[in-house]
Amino acid sequence: MPTQFKLAYYGIVRNQKGQVLVLQRPGHGHFAGKWELPGGKPEPGESPEAAVAREAKEEASIVIEAQRLAGAAEFEIPGKTFHGVMVIFECSWRGGQRIVLSSEHQKDEWVDWATLREMDLTPGLRRFVDSCPQGSPG
Repeated sequence: MPTQFKLAYYGIVRNQKGQVLVLQRPGHGHFAGKWELPGGKPEPGESPEAAVAREAKEEASIVIEAQRLAGAAEFEIPGKTFHGVMVIFECSWRGGQRIVLSSEHQKDEWVDWATLREMDLTPGLRRFVDSCPQGSPG
């Protein structure tokens, strides 16, 4: 049986200091307690840019806009018969005064790229971060 792939779209969102927003998954379910970027699966017919913007709004109450493709990474989801592919965009913050998390995450942090490299990341984000040998993409 050929490997199936499911796409999800994520955003690198930076504050004025150049730090990246990361969100910590809850302590249960897939990738429990690991850190990830805002993002997720698209709705039917939704563009990648619209999906990452919607997910950021739902997960963190912020308005972002995808600016350019930063990269992609494949990962496995335990117990699933498909591979996930995260497509990552560099995004700009367009609105929202502060982070307000949904129930999908338990904590948020702004971190520099060096700190991000040392965090307990989801497998796809780990693969992406490790593929940026010179540090931050872009």
